[in-house]
Amino acid sequence: MKEKVSILLFFISIFFIEKINGAPISYIGCNVGYTYLANSKLSRIYGIELKNAELEYSNGANFGLGFQNFFLSPNYDWLGFGADFIFNYNDVNRVLVDGKKVGKDIDTGIYNFSLLANVIVRYPSDTFEPYLGLGAGFSTIGIYDRKDVKVTRTDYYYKNYDYKNYLYSEYDSKPASAWDFSFAYQAFTGIRFTISETIVDVRYTLRANTGFDASDIGINMKVDSMYYNDVSIALGF
Repeated sequence: MKEKVSILLFFISIFFIEKINGAPISYIGCNVGYTYLANSKLSRIYGIELKNAELEYSNGANFGLGFQNFFLSPNYDWLGFGADFIFNYNDVNRVLVDGKKVGKDIDTGIYNFSLLANVIVRYPSDTFEPYLGLGAGFSTIGIYDRKDVKVTRTDYYYKNYDYKNYLYSEYDSKPASAWDFSFAYQAFTGIRFTISETIVDVRYTLRANTGFDASDIGINMKVDSMYYNDVSIALGF
């Protein structure tokens, strides 16, 4: 994980920038950043229906291609639109029930490809330009189970909000994967400023997905919602 975090400190960004009176009007840029994926509500795993359960993730990375364009009219240069294509990766750590770990650690990765359209407002400035926006779109989410799990015996019960879970599993060395579509929406804020004619764009995004259902592989998982917290940085020259 330390290696992943160190990679997030480096990025390459290519911008095609239009300017009016020294202020950027539109650009296309590539960026990279850090992702915190909040615990998700988990309703099924290994085919077992759960209550009060969550899926815990490790921190991960995000990579993106973004477009922003603002209206050229002086009366509306604070309003614009944009689009984001974002890739997120996180590992799954464990299942929590009532905040406590149950079962075995999970050796599974979550891949998320999202495409969203945005509405953006900004404070136009030549050097310091804060902005915020809202977006909506869709995602395709991939589950990569590094060792496909086959449950051979399960003893699971729920009593007085106290879970006890015993999973006995056999592992097939052949990995398994599944994909599902999900709606996505986001809110974001950022600051774009200029240092020695270099444009720096720092952005925080809170993005939500409506979840996914991976019933075709051994992990047989259903997640009801996902909340991504992305911090990304881009440079323009």
